[in-house]
Amino acid sequence: MKSIFRHAIDEMITKKQMTYGPMSFRKYIEYYKLPRGTMPAPNISIDSITQLDRSLRMNSMMVFRLGSPKGERHTHFALVKSINSLESDYFILDRDTFEHNETELFVPTVTYMQLFPFMLLPQFTETSMVNFCIASGLLSHAFSLDSGEILSIPATGQSNYSFKVRPHSLIDAVWDHTKGQVEIDAIVTAKRNEKPTLFLIEAKAGKKYDSLAKHKLMYPYLALLDGSVKNLSLFSQQCPFGY
Repeated sequence: MKSIFRHAIDEMITKKQMTYGPMSFRKYIEYYKLPRGTMPAPNISIDSITQLDRSLRMNSMMVFRLGSPKGERHTHFALVKSINSLESDYFILDRDTFEHNETELFVPTVTYMQLFPFMLLPQFTETSMVNFCIASGLLSHAFSLDSGEILSIPATGQSNYSFKVRPHSLIDAVWDHTKGQVEIDAIVTAKRNEKPTLFLIEAKAGKKYDSLAKHKLMYPYLALLDGSVKNLSLFSQQCPFGY
């Protein structure tokens, strides 16, 4: 089966472009007479590298979902070529994070009574896993919080946000993400090194090593910056997108 992005990929290669778009996914489908039932979400809402279109992977390109600009009804998307490698530029690989780390035993710092409600759940969702890690003290330990500090009750949210996206710090392109849906799995606060600190959490669960698209953390961060929180410094220097 041919990639729906083959026309965009060919144009980027022929014209030696580092980016393609942004443009309406619907108009792209119609212009190139691609199957009309092709849905944007499975093709441009990418959580991990295994979900990325095979032809994009082979050409070291990433796709971004960018909401719907004013006056437009349909979702826009854009493509960008990697500078270093697709994996290092746009994904966090589980194997790099966990494969060489030794397993550490953690004993909860709270009573069994406080954790008992979690034992009643037939299975854990990503949200309940985050809440369990907070309630047990595991995340406080993992975040190296100051002694006695307890994480706040997590705030979650899902809404439409507008902000600007720079896909790579070494590429001269800035895109508008306009009223696109962003899900915030959890935000918690506590003191670390005697400083009030905000932690932005993206929750994923699985039995095998996979990956996490970096924009799954960056989009919530940019959504927060566009809101009432103006003094965040998270990712300001380390962000792969240059923000």
